[in-house]
Amino acid sequence: MYFVATTLDNDHRHPMLLHLGGAAIHKISKSVNEEGPPFTYQYLKSALTAHFEPLANPDYERFLLRQARQPPEESVHTFYARLWDLASTCTLPDVEDELQAQFIQGCYLVKLRENILQAPVMSMANMLTLGRSRELSKMHAAHMEAALQKPVKAEPVNAVATAHAERRKSKQTTNTMKRTCYTCGGSYPHQGQCLAQGKRCTNCNKLNHFTKVCRSTSSKTSKPPKTRQAAQIHTSDDQEGDMDDDESEGTVHVIHAMQPGGSLWKRIPKCNIQVVEKLVVALIDTGASINIMALQVMKPYS
Repeated sequence: MYFVATTLDNDHRHPMLLHLGGAAIHKISKSVNEEGPPFTYQYLKSALTAHFEPLANPDYERFLLRQARQPPEESVHTFYARLWDLASTCTLPDVEDELQAQFIQGCYLVKLRENILQAPVMSMANMLTLGRSRELSKMHAAHMEAALQKPVKAEPVNAVATAHAERRKSKQTTNTMKRTCYTCGGSYPHQGQCLAQGKRCTNCNKLNHFTKVCRSTSSKTSKPPKTRQAAQIHTSDDQEGDMDDDESEGTVHVIHAMQPGGSLWKRIPKCNIQVVEKLVVALIDTGASINIMALQVMKPYS
């Protein structure tokens, strides 16, 4: 291109090529000069081209061509240009047909391959145009999808307070201001240590709280003592025994005498026992801590 732009003739191109190539080109030109000096510019150009061009195996070059595939980041035009470079050393009989076949097999876009195969005949130029159109549509769709999925940033606004919100806020403030300690009954949080720390409650006898905030079940109003009827006995002389009142622990136990043959007498569990050769009718033990016997029964044996 430099020689064309400068319109130099062949006589001047030879020394200019050696000058621009430098000492390395000058040494190579001496080794390829088989005619002996002086040699022409065309001969020097062909000799240098043959020297720098690597030796190619046509079979291996055709193998590389048929293995070529388009990566996702490569455009269809770049892929087609790469196929041309691979085909230049293959010595193919019909380069255009081979390039079209390899372009269809190796293109990345599946939709492009389907559209090409749908047409009976399609030129290479139309394939490249269709491929470029597919690439642009895919890129534009990806940009639109990314923009639609991007969250919209909301601008802050001042909301209008409602009466319900004001009442709720006022209630929360009141609850915060009126918080009390559940151990001493004073305001919480404390400025220092709680006043009930280490104090004993007079109601439940436990530490670390006052009586006025005691939550023990024993703090409830005491119930009146219960009165229940104790087990009943039968006396042998059919006389009423003395009532024995036991008022310990707030419970009164009452013992009544019954007449034999009565309705209650028939329902109670009883049995006959022999005490010093004398038959005595007695109640079956109901789990009481003591056994009771009539005084008239014990007098003869005491």
